[in-house]
Amino acid sequence: MEKTLNLVKNDPWLEPFAGAITGRHQHVLDKEAELTNKGKQTLSDFASGYLYFGLHRTDKGWTFREWAPNATHIYMVGTFNNWEEKAAYKLKKQSEAANILINFVQTAFDYKTDGDQFGYEKPFFVDELFYYPYSDCEDRAVLYSYLVRTLMGLDVVLLEYSNHMATAVCFDENIDGDYITVSGKKYIICDPTYIGASIGLAMPQFKNVAAKVLKY
Repeated sequence: MEKTLNLVKNDPWLEPFAGAITGRHQHVLDKEAELTNKGKQTLSDFASGYLYFGLHRTDKGWTFREWAPNATHIYMVGTFNNWEEKAAYKLKKQSEAANILINFVQTAFDYKTDGDQFGYEKPFFVDELFYYPYSDCEDRAVLYSYLVRTLMGLDVVLLEYSNHMATAVCFDENIDGDYITVSGKKYIICDPTYIGASIGLAMPQFKNVAAKVLKY
């Protein structure tokens, strides 16, 4: 026999609506169980998502996160753009942003080895790459790593091959392509010297070559 709620017991005028009230009460209980993962967390824990999602100021700048697994496009709108969907405020996937950065590093600088430019090995600091007329693979790898870390907040490692250096990025998105595994995590290979190559493409001569992973 279905239990009568105290709310109905204490108010005879509600008896004709007991079925509807009980149904709504059960719906609330079911929803609470869903939101709290059957009591494994509190409603307060569930409601604290705003601390992670949304727009937040961090030490590295502004970060925006949204849970939208079926979205095809996401725009930021507000009074600053008359609440219109404008390309300038369209959010990019991590893969899109990473490809923009790698294309910049691949094409913005002329290439020469340190031996040809200086006569000796000279690793650059990030800002030095913009001063000297030429750069090599290790300089570009360091710059790309810096840009991805600073602008995207993702972890990056350097990949040292014989006479070559590239990078690998640990994305939050599932991205196909060449990769390595570091501490159980998937790092997509991104080569800032392989002109025209998008993320996930290693140089053919290094596809099956084990690289020395450098963390910093």
